[in-house]
Amino acid sequence: MITWLASYPKSGNTWLRCFLAAYVTGRLDINHLSPFSHDDLSPPLWQLISPKSLDRLNGHEAFAMRGHFLLTLLSCNQGKVVIKTHSGVGMVNEFPTIPEILTERAVYLVRDPRDVALSQAHHLQISPEEVVKAMGDPSAIHTKGPGLYSAIGSWSQNAMGWATNKRFPVHVVKYEELCHAPAETFRKILEFLNFRVDEERLTKAVELASFANLAAQEKTKGFREAYQPEGHDRPVTFFRRGTIGLWRDELEPELVSRIEHDHGEAMEFFGYAVGVRSAEQSAA
Repeated sequence: MITWLASYPKSGNTWLRCFLAAYVTGRLDINHLSPFSHDDLSPPLWQLISPKSLDRLNGHEAFAMRGHFLLTLLSCNQGKVVIKTHSGVGMVNEFPTIPEILTERAVYLVRDPRDVALSQAHHLQISPEEVVKAMGDPSAIHTKGPGLYSAIGSWSQNAMGWATNKRFPVHVVKYEELCHAPAETFRKILEFLNFRVDEERLTKAVELASFANLAAQEKTKGFREAYQPEGHDRPVTFFRRGTIGLWRDELEPELVSRIEHDHGEAMEFFGYAVGVRSAEQSAA
């Protein structure tokens, strides 16, 4: 059965995968996470099942083969596997994106969409305006190269689809909780995943997966999952700052308003205050 590590892009999924790898092994190499969690957009694995080269695979074909891909991953991992995904929960062309029959449980990471917009803009090297528009698009598709498609939908669809799902257990984790109380938050994740919690091992894993260590590893030896935009001579730094609330100073007011208009209801569901900047400005 599948345990999903799910999130909208740039919401802490890689951080969680690094922590789990560190907890299981007592060490961490950010470029060797696949033994502990697989990616549902892994090019080698998709090419393994695809009858044609990935650059000739269209979205309809890819979504039709998604179930076969997941079954192959399960078969290769003795019927139990942890898979990272940015996919929303739903149907695409009558095919389920997250098949209930193959799913055991899921951890869903959610992050303030105003900070997501800034992080995603840096990651993709595009404007925050483009990101905010995409975050409000219910038909948004995430790609990781030719033939690799994930139906992420809008930020609200993605987050609410996972958080309110009743077909299998879902443990919702806020990115901000990971920043404020990493040991306590990771402990709850381990318990949800049925790990026996060893406090010494937990403390060491939190240290190994600290942002400072992740950033240092990337600076020293690079990160194979970092994105390299077309025309750039090197990948964009993946582990950049890892802080929260940057939107207050760095995101244009009109974009803050657009995000809060598009996603206000979902933001309040997760406890993200709407209209904060306007209230602060009025008070000043």
